[in-house]
Amino acid sequence: MTDLIKWPVVNMIIDGQSIGVIPFVGTDPKGDSLLLGIGYHYADREGGDFWGPVVPHRLIQAWRAVIIFTGVHRIEHDTLRCCWYVSSEASRDFHESEAFLLKQQFDSSAAFDQLYGQAVSAVPTADEFDAMLFRI
Repeated sequence: MTDLIKWPVVNMIIDGQSIGVIPFVGTDPKGDSLLLGIGYHYADREGGDFWGPVVPHRLIQAWRAVIIFTGVHRIEHDTLRCCWYVSSEASRDFHESEAFLLKQQFDSSAAFDQLYGQAVSAVPTADEFDAMLFRI
């Protein structure tokens, strides 16, 4: 697995326990650069999870998906997948079921909408984009 960009540790609820995780944009755990997506490592032990489509590589979408991921409080079965699909500004209406699952983790729909708006209007810095583009 190649971590292209890592975020700082955030605490999330996993199976009822508060656990520190390190979100990232990267390639799949088997080292296959055909899979680019988002994931997390446990901060204090081995392991984590990863989700990403085979192709195309949507670097900015992956970066935005991690911004949304850092705003959730629980990691459930489909959390990474939902963050990925919701992070595409062109397909939010199409992926309303994913947005619904994520909205349940926020105090209000408006709080989710605010984070979503920040994520889809944000762009990586030149250094972050270079890291994603040239380290694959």
